[in-house]
Amino acid sequence: LSLIVHVCGNDNTMARHFVNWLAAAAQTRDKTLTTFLFQGTQGTGKGLMFDHVITPLFGSKYSRSVTIEQLEEKFNGYLSETLMLLIDEFRHGDSQATKFLENKLKMFVTEKIMELRLMHHNSAPTRTFFNTIFFSNNEDAIRIPEGDRRINVCPRQELKLMTLFRAETQRDQVREVGLLINKINEESPQFIGAMMQMEFDSAAAKLVLDNDAKRLMQRASRTKA
Repeated sequence: LSLIVHVCGNDNTMARHFVNWLAAAAQTRDKTLTTFLFQGTQGTGKGLMFDHVITPLFGSKYSRSVTIEQLEEKFNGYLSETLMLLIDEFRHGDSQATKFLENKLKMFVTEKIMELRLMHHNSAPTRTFFNTIFFSNNEDAIRIPEGDRRINVCPRQELKLMTLFRAETQRDQVREVGLLINKINEESPQFIGAMMQMEFDSAAAKLVLDNDAKRLMQRASRTKA
């Protein structure tokens, strides 16, 4: 859990909120209708959390990471088998079709019936079950309208994971990160068991926390829109 707290910007309240959300998504295997944005500099452990904590919880077959470019492709049939979708290196302003993408992201979070299209097939209304999270290094990653009730924004984490270890050299820091990954992998079965047995709060999983991080994101995205 220390890795989750770190990725959540050392915000214990947000980390607990995310763990509850994660348990709800894993146990119900359905959309919570809310999402999380994790932000910070490179090397803070966001990818490590997805690869070694979230993916084992949902299964590698049902966890998928996509880029903003892939979101704009017309073939999205993979979403029919996805339970956890990571939109990585996300920045709303990177899209040329900004309003179109904004509507698509809203649909990803809140719509259970979506038009999905496999290659060489026509699109068809399909029941989806996936939840979505976002990773970004940018302070203006996503445009959040006033009164939004979909997006939880975690405080920025500026400390790289390697700086947390008492290691004198970069080589020693890399070694410590490797040891951390090994420890996470060893504890993964216990973590998964705890998450699947956790008595989660379904109402809280559908709530969005209003915090300074969200207000800062709203201000930054308005300024640079």
